[in-house]
Amino acid sequence: MLTHPKVQARLAGPCDLELVHPETGVRRAVYEVGYLSDWLEPLFQHELRCRVIVTKRTAPAHGEQATVGKQLGEDVYELFLTSHPARCLQAADVVRLYQHRGSFETVLADEDREQDPDRWCSYTPHGQACWQIVSQWVWNLRLELGCVQQQPQLRHTRLMEDAVLPGATAPALPELQLDEPVEEEVVENYGPLEMAQEWAKSRGRFSGKDFVLLDEATLRCPAGKLLRSRSRVPLRNGNLRICYSAKIGDCRSCPLAQQCIGRNACGDKPRQVSGIRKRLEPTRRPKVAPWQEPGEYPQGPQQEAPCELVWCDAGGRALRRQWFRFLRKQRVNVEEEEATPIQPAPRAGPQMLTRAKRAHARLSWQARQARNRRTSSSTPFRITLFGVAPHVADYLHLASLSPGE
Repeated sequence: MLTHPKVQARLAGPCDLELVHPETGVRRAVYEVGYLSDWLEPLFQHELRCRVIVTKRTAPAHGEQATVGKQLGEDVYELFLTSHPARCLQAADVVRLYQHRGSFETVLADEDREQDPDRWCSYTPHGQACWQIVSQWVWNLRLELGCVQQQPQLRHTRLMEDAVLPGATAPALPELQLDEPVEEEVVENYGPLEMAQEWAKSRGRFSGKDFVLLDEATLRCPAGKLLRSRSRVPLRNGNLRICYSAKIGDCRSCPLAQQCIGRNACGDKPRQVSGIRKRLEPTRRPKVAPWQEPGEYPQGPQQEAPCELVWCDAGGRALRRQWFRFLRKQRVNVEEEEATPIQPAPRAGPQMLTRAKRAHARLSWQARQARNRRTSSSTPFRITLFGVAPHVADYLHLASLSPGE
């Protein structure tokens, strides 16, 4: 992505701000490149709606290799992507959050300690993956029960120091200087999408009008399958051609393939449909920074103030450790109750075995369940768990005993 002309043109200009790490003293130049959807073709089945932020710092001296980032020449570049607009999360906040990532090291250490069974319970990749899923489920269950038991208060962190709080009065903005020229940019406008008409070679097949337009990037074929936008090609007359393509697997298994891709088609290519958007009169608007959202144009004193972005979380390590202490203090009583005496049925005669039973063949799961299930004549047990908080018992739907029982 660093070799893209849009990124190279932005890096050739001045940076938006410069950040200095408080501990290492490393200086980073921060560049706001803009949104991916503004300068990249849309990918198949993906929506590129995220901001691109690039930082540049000087490479280590004495020929040392940079461990973080990509080194090109004498500079090291780092790439950041975020879906939040600039008015909610500025570039400086994104870089600072990345620099404070050291707090995750304790979480990773706890995961290695508490999710260790995946390393010794199985020696196969699939078994280790299964145990990893079970360990992650137990990890989340401990956090959930810890929150129910301790009922902690959430910690609120304001990520933007200069954000305008709800109900606060926005600061007065300076008046526009009317004598200064306003730089404008030309925005191309196109009309609605017109599907391609059938032509001589494709007569008797489904034409573009048989496909339903769901949105600008998606069509639905007569069989109910989806076609995604693959390319946008500007024509010589100024119009824009949008090409849609289906999945080859959907076309090969489609019962309407002969009416769509043709009778003599070998099926090595999926169905493709194109549409035309005619060019309209372009409009001019004030030029804005590339990281601003569409519609965020400078309007003088009516410019929208940045919104507040608050991060809410709870101390997960404290919740899990307190839950472990709670489990170690619990007491479990297992008592054998008196079973109702049942008169054994009289034996009718000697038990006759079949050759299949004498062969000791592997039992099916149904046969094992029938053999191992608890019968009515089995001895009943009563399990009592002491030390469970009332709200935890209510959350787990456990029946509580009164003091006299």
